[in-house]
Amino acid sequence: MTRRLGLTSFLLLILGGMASRAVAATALAPLASCTDGGCLTLLSWNVHGLPWPISRDPGGRLDAIATAIRSTAPDVVALQEVWLASYEARLERALGAEYQAFFRPRSGIIAGPEGGLVVFLRRAGRWQALTAGLRFVPYQHKANGRLLEGDSISGKGVLRLDVEAAGQAVCLLATHLQAQYPESGPDHLYVAERSGQLEELRAVEQTCGSKPTLLLGDFNTAPEEHGVYDTHMTALGTDLTTRARTECERPCGSHFSADGTRDEWIDYIISPTAGVDAAVQRIVNVAVDRPYSDHDGLLARIVFASAVTPSRGTSP
Repeated sequence: MTRRLGLTSFLLLILGGMASRAVAATALAPLASCTDGGCLTLLSWNVHGLPWPISRDPGGRLDAIATAIRSTAPDVVALQEVWLASYEARLERALGAEYQAFFRPRSGIIAGPEGGLVVFLRRAGRWQALTAGLRFVPYQHKANGRLLEGDSISGKGVLRLDVEAAGQAVCLLATHLQAQYPESGPDHLYVAERSGQLEELRAVEQTCGSKPTLLLGDFNTAPEEHGVYDTHMTALGTDLTTRARTECERPCGSHFSADGTRDEWIDYIISPTAGVDAAVQRIVNVAVDRPYSDHDGLLARIVFASAVTPSRGTSP
């Protein structure tokens, strides 16, 4: 979520959540399956995995999200904001027969996945995890602790998982960047912190070497935010969501703001690799946490060129 809650909006959201009625999730069609190692289907989704009353009915929403995952059957599912161990366990119970979970456990008093990041890989799919490459890299650029800003203590970063099918390896980098808290003042937009995190993400990207690479998640940065998107985001590679967001009906942000209106597009799938094409569609919410999350899910079918060539220099 890019527009994080100030105290007034926080209280309004609590009251609205208490008075709201559940919205049933609609049936979803499965993605067109891939037939060779040059194709990968995936879903990237910020699931707003915060406890009630900060988010509406988190357990019920996670169950609805799991149903959406099973219905669409992507090869890879990258989730953000799975903050609590109980939420990760709930998703595993719902998906365990069909998907295997990959994450790094967080140490400390509150258990859960590092950075709130979990990747699920479909067991019956062609893609297999190269678990030796599983690692979490915490961001060094982050906001100083402020009482009502959870991002200062959330430990955001990058989760890397390499997968392979038919001799084709792909480097997956799931991430979630620093949120903005504009109600607290312009210095709480955290431009410097997000720019620094994007530079760190690019450094992690370089470790993928010559492998085709996909960066996906909640970047908390809109295309209209010149000076961050035009410089740091474009430096990461090709934004594969461009066609989806320019062709959809307005308003067409990928998430909802604290006041309940549909806000900017801040969720992305990016590739620095040449010869990558993508068809992207959304799993759409009708309102905040109705029926899934305050973010739409990004479903994509990624096709790699037969002879993959990195568009950026490889690491030594």
